[in-house]
This record gives sequence, C-alpha cells and structure tokens, in this order.
Amino acid sequence: MSLAKQELVDCAHEKYGYAGCDGCNGCRGDEALEYIRQNGIALTESYPYYAELGTKCLRSSVKRFIRPGAFEVCQLPADSNAEKVKSALKEYGPLYIEIVAGENEFKNYDKKVFIKSSVSQRSKTKLINHATVLIGYGTSSIDGKSYWIIRNSYGSSMR
Repeated sequence: MSLAKQELVDCAHEKYGYAGCDGCNGCRGDEALEYIRQNGIALTESYPYYAELGTKCLRSSVKRFIRPGAFEVCQLPADSNAEKVKSALKEYGPLYIEIVAGENEFKNYDKKVFIKSSVSQRSKTKLINHATVLIGYGTSSIDGKSYWIIRNSYGSSMR
C-alpha cells in the first residue's frame, strides 16, 4: 500500500497555503503531514505518481484512503534517545524522521545495510537534508550491533 506522493506534489504547495512546499522541489515534512491531517490522502492507485508537477490539484476527485482529521501530528523531544524512539515506534507505528544524509553517500545508497560509523565534521555543521520513514529496528545476530529499518524515497531517477 502506497500513499499518493503525486497528491502531495500537486496539492501540498505554497500556492495552496503550505509554506515550504514547492511541488517537485520538495516539501518540509511537517507541512506534508499537516496537509494530510487537514485533507486526508489517497492511495497511489487512485492518484498515480508521475514525478512531475501536475496542472492542478485533483484531491476532490479521488477517494480518500486517510480521511481528514484521522490523526494528530506530534513530535518527540529533540533530546529523545533510541529507547524513546523505539517506544514511539511500537506505540504509534511508522515514524516520519529527518536525517543528515551527508553529501552523496546516502543519496547513492542502493540496498542492503548502510553503515556510517561517524559523521564528518563537515556534515555536523549541515542542516538536516533528507526525510524518510522509520519502520523498524533490530539487532544483528552476527555482530550484536543495533540498526534502524527505514523506508527511503530516493530512487535511481532522483540522483
């Protein structure tokens, strides 16, 4: 099941009152979530993804999968540790997260395990630059290291 990304591209836009949203140029996550909270959202099968800005918002002509007002948006405190994040994941399900993705190493990531043992000094001074969805976590049976499972939106056409 996939939520309609094209609806966000077409409808969650500055011209409709969602500051920080500019079609294919991206949208701040908090604004995208606010759009969904206020308007609901369709599934991709009802509002297909074309990876380009449509001529108009088609929200009113497609069936809502998530209805308006079906959820509230909240935020974990900035100082939350891994245990607090795991608890929120268990209680609420998938979580929208923002990360410092670095220059190109994460953007060019394809599959399997992504390991970044440290953040370079240059990256520490950068702002958060990528949004993903945290869907799980685990511990390796091989080396005992903990890991996060995320759903990432970058693809080969977005490099």
